[in-house]
Amino acid sequence: MCKSQSVVVMLFAYGDESMDETKQRVCAVAGLIGTEEQWNGLEWKWTQRTNGVPFHGNDCDSDQGDYESRPHWENKALYRDLTILLANSGLAGYGQAIDLMAKNTVFPESERTSRIGHHTWRVRFHLSLHNIIPGFRLPICWRERR
Repeated sequence: MCKSQSVVVMLFAYGDESMDETKQRVCAVAGLIGTEEQWNGLEWKWTQRTNGVPFHGNDCDSDQGDYESRPHWENKALYRDLTILLANSGLAGYGQAIDLMAKNTVFPESERTSRIGHHTWRVRFHLSLHNIIPGFRLPICWRERR
């Protein structure tokens, strides 16, 4: 008789979404997942490199927001350095994009049933995350971007 053995591993994840300006065509979700040790190693280096300023790739890449007063070459160097930190962190990356127009054509009921107040994008985000991590059933705590 075979004995089964279970192993429990605690993983931490960070995810972010991006949608087209109308939130009607594309929903993309990407993120990183790894152990607490991997996250701690990255967090210290990341904070040192960014001087504690929250990183927003779009703003950094286009010299906007917190990055508008810095030289363009410095913003590109920051973006490059943070990319290298992520690549060397040991964290696993994941990503998913949903063609919302095609989804609504194939599954017309999904658009009507996914509208929960003004938070339709949250349903799409959760759907994308579920497709990336099979069996995903975690409660999600939403933090609004400011």
